[in-house]
Amino acid sequence: MAGVLQVKDLVDVVLYPSLTMQRAVQRHEEGRSNYGMMPCNPSRISPTFTDAALHEVIEAVSKVSGRLLQTVNINVYNQQYIVAGELVTLLTTTNVLNFIKAKKIDLPALLKQMTPRSLQRGFATIPLAGIDVPFHIAYPTGGVTPFRAYLSKRIDVENLDPAKLRLRYIPNLVAAPFETSKAYAELTFAQTDSVRLGKALANWDRDGWATPDKEQQLTALLLIELSAYHLVEFGLSPTLVGMAQRTHKLKYAKAHLARDKHRVILCHGKDQEAIYYAYADIEEDAPAESSGVPETTAPAPAAVVAAPAAAVPYAPQVAAASVADEPLKATDTIRAILAQKLKKPISEIPLSKAIKDMVGGKSTLQNELIGEFGSLPERGEEMPLEELGATMNSGYSGTLGKHTTGLVSTAQATGRRRRSESMARLRGGDIASLNGLNLKQCGAASGGAGGAVISSEELEKVRAHEKAHARRQIKILERYLNEDHRTSGRAADDLRLELKAAHDRLDSIASEHGEVYTKGILPLFEPLKARHFSSYWNWSRQDAM
Repeated sequence: MAGVLQVKDLVDVVLYPSLTMQRAVQRHEEGRSNYGMMPCNPSRISPTFTDAALHEVIEAVSKVSGRLLQTVNINVYNQQYIVAGELVTLLTTTNVLNFIKAKKIDLPALLKQMTPRSLQRGFATIPLAGIDVPFHIAYPTGGVTPFRAYLSKRIDVENLDPAKLRLRYIPNLVAAPFETSKAYAELTFAQTDSVRLGKALANWDRDGWATPDKEQQLTALLLIELSAYHLVEFGLSPTLVGMAQRTHKLKYAKAHLARDKHRVILCHGKDQEAIYYAYADIEEDAPAESSGVPETTAPAPAAVVAAPAAAVPYAPQVAAASVADEPLKATDTIRAILAQKLKKPISEIPLSKAIKDMVGGKSTLQNELIGEFGSLPERGEEMPLEELGATMNSGYSGTLGKHTTGLVSTAQATGRRRRSESMARLRGGDIASLNGLNLKQCGAASGGAGGAVISSEELEKVRAHEKAHARRQIKILERYLNEDHRTSGRAADDLRLELKAAHDRLDSIASEHGEVYTKGILPLFEPLKARHFSSYWNWSRQDAM
């Protein structure tokens, strides 16, 4: 759409439908409506429950109930669909899918039992709280007329290039890529019953008419369907990249492999090196060149043999403490992904909390975990991390998945810039503390005790000699500056003597008269309890008289 509308017009066109649809939907006295939207994941029903089966269920519920229900978005093929419609049909769909999973389908009985008041979470559906307008579907036609007039003013028909829109994805009404074909126009007309489009279809062969209406089929047809070889998402985090990669893996990977096509899907926020080809140069150490001529040294002159000195005893070499290799656990992998996503130290990721409690409803994290492990247990985001890790650890091989491999690759790429030793010790300390290791003990046992042993008496003599040398230097500097650092010490001694004398006098008075007398003669006045009276407010009157 960037080639059709200016940026300011595009922003207006995106926001205008939301404002219009809010007014087009009828609401109760409390401001609520009978409509909503919810994501749906058919792969959670069963491996054989496909995209076609989901559409058949939705069409059956809409047809039998006679109420509004449609699939409006396809974010990830066979994994994430957005369904919109009336609350009663959304709740019916949730229960139908739940019964299909349990292999008990009885749609007429379900319709008699339905008393929908609020949507509940099912095996494959999650209600979207706060959304009570069925965007993108055919119901809210009350706002179509003003929005059509609004678009007519914004779109420059004379300069419109249909080639820029063909086979691309514009959020609208039908789940199909935009085409300038009669079949696409008929599909749109069936959903909108547009008078203008009906006239265009009646004269289609004569006028060659085409309409820009279409529905977004997000990710499933996001340039991959157009045989794009290089897809770059511009944003801070890889939101659409994860959906595109999963859709490509599920639906297109085998076909592209057979046709020798390679897809590159990148995010500007984390793949800048790959996008700009700014790879760091890998320095290879040059092999040391050895000379073929052996070095010869002149024989040293014979030295006078001195009396043998007493041999200094050496401490025996202590073998380094061996640390057993532990296999990678699913719990550690989940905590690492959460720490990286939340930008927190791994020590601040408690095992007692669930993913849902920590991420605050971020669906992209669940997509990354699915990309790492392949699948998650049902309601896994509501389990504590310890329980979730124990559940997934049974079939976990201990090897890094797709997401963690990418993180490690990024860390290795940035690691070419030499890090400080303190940073390396900090990272190593975090990992050691996480696994209950003590780096100091391991370091002490790694052979560091191989130096010479000296007695404590000799060590004290050396230290005493150093302190005496330092005192002599201090005296020399004081004479040079004509200062005496002991002046303050003498003043402190005098003050200490005066305080001691005063204390002795008070003790003698207390012993003679008792504690009651000494406490009774203390002043009772407190400045905070004093009251001050002033007549300044009356002075102006006296001055005026």
